[in-house]
Amino acid sequence: MLKIVLIGMGYVLGFLILSVYSCQPNHRYLYEKFEVSVIDEGGTHSNCDVLLKIRGTEFDDGFDAGSKMRLSSFKSPYSILIKYRFPKTDTGVVTLQELSFVQNGAEVRSFQPNIEEEFDNITEYRRGGIPKVREEDESRAIFLLEDVDLPHEEMVVKIKSQISRQNSKTVSNCTFKISPFTEEDLRNDQLDAFSSV
Repeated sequence: MLKIVLIGMGYVLGFLILSVYSCQPNHRYLYEKFEVSVIDEGGTHSNCDVLLKIRGTEFDDGFDAGSKMRLSSFKSPYSILIKYRFPKTDTGVVTLQELSFVQNGAEVRSFQPNIEEEFDNITEYRRGGIPKVREEDESRAIFLLEDVDLPHEEMVVKIKSQISRQNSKTVSNCTFKISPFTEEDLRNDQLDAFSSV
């Protein structure tokens, strides 16, 4: 009888230990992020909003011997997302002409991509291999620039673009301020590291 009780207690103790350790985070993520604030929304006269988002590239930093956690960091080079939003019925083309990063009056990085994106309120996608179309509540054009090497420091971002409609062309000059901050996140492996980015 005593043997059965001891075996039972062993199972309970083992279960409790596994439960405690399985709930402990085993992966630490460090995100080098930028807070984005608008200085001059030059798209206003063009009847559009311009949004800017910046996301770092993931690096595997190995294991921390002390905590025995896997370490990952999201940092430069960054992906730059620029999104133009228009009223639902608006259509045309946005040409992204220039993107520059300025620090203390000096230009840190400058790009002249000269790439075009049409804007409308239709999104095409596939589900189960079948092409589908979804109507959005706004028209939009999205640009993604990848592998942009930037210092994790405060800067001013200037975006120059041309917005072309059937009978008009408008130049849009938007200015943003980006302020650096670092965020730490403790996760279990099964969670998506991008969910909080």
